[in-house]
Amino acid sequence: MPLLHLSLPSHRLLVGGRGRLFFPPSPRHTRLSVRAAGDAAVSVAAGDYGLPFQPERATHHRELAAAVAAVELACRLCVDVKRSLFSDGSNILEKNDQTPVTVADFGVQALISLELQRLFPSIPLVAEEDSASLRSSKADDSSSDILVESIFSAVADKANNNGSPLNQDDVLRAIDRGGKDAVSFDSNPATYWVLDPIDGTKGFLRGNDALYVVGLALVVNGKVTVGVMGCPNWTNDDITNKKDDSAAA
Repeated sequence: MPLLHLSLPSHRLLVGGRGRLFFPPSPRHTRLSVRAAGDAAVSVAAGDYGLPFQPERATHHRELAAAVAAVELACRLCVDVKRSLFSDGSNILEKNDQTPVTVADFGVQALISLELQRLFPSIPLVAEEDSASLRSSKADDSSSDILVESIFSAVADKANNNGSPLNQDDVLRAIDRGGKDAVSFDSNPATYWVLDPIDGTKGFLRGNDALYVVGLALVVNGKVTVGVMGCPNWTNDDITNKKDDSAAA
């Protein structure tokens, strides 16, 4: 299974097989690493994520295209949320294990859940968050209304709901679709998505260029057949620095 690397400038998305594709230097790219069955090298215009090769070239080409599109949307959500995150402390909750969770964690899970449910309603989602803390805090603390509204605004701005308006309950239900005990699996579940909304929330919260990742995979018969990792803070400088460090060593 080849590892494919993507850089996402504002105007296009490229997927390359068996190698690495780099764009001319720019201040900031979202970087995606993609795993998928098949060796096809493809070029995909932004806003059109259908993969231009015959279906037999990649068994799960529709799922791959959807995963890339969903993760790119999620990365854009992260960038937008981070711009405003530090202006309001109500954008952060603390889970029972003392780890922080933000508007972006909830928003990414809701957004990707909505996108995948729209395209693949029969494939369940396994993720990290649920809305229980949001609902209980919302009932006990009026400041949590701001948090829920912030999550809703971040998601509604980017989600495709087939022309129907979203409301806050839609977003909370989308979060719960990937929450704990949302799905009862057989001993050998056939197909399901796995999502880590933000791997590196503490890095996300630092307010600098620390790397964090949105990770999405499709598991079929116990094997990962599609995997997409989006890194909004990736820059081409990261590649140069690693090469320089290797040369110095």
